[in-house]
Amino acid sequence: TLSRSREVYGPYHTTTLGVAAVLTMGLTQLGEAAAARSLGEDTLWRTQEVVGRQHLITLLTAAGLTMALAQ
Repeated sequence: TLSRSREVYGPYHTTTLGVAAVLTMGLTQLGEAAAARSLGEDTLWRTQEVVGRQHLITLLTAAGLTMALAQ
């Protein structure tokens, strides 16, 4: 889970960021746009800081956030 990943690896670890990116997309698909937006915005900022703007995790997060904003 995301909370477990944050606990074990910390909020800036790539594993945690990947979990958050996938969860953002999952929340969007479940119609939880507000939760997806909140998580996606935070995760996008973190991924850009940690791995850069062109990294797969950053792009996945941006896609999930875009889908959430479109709902």
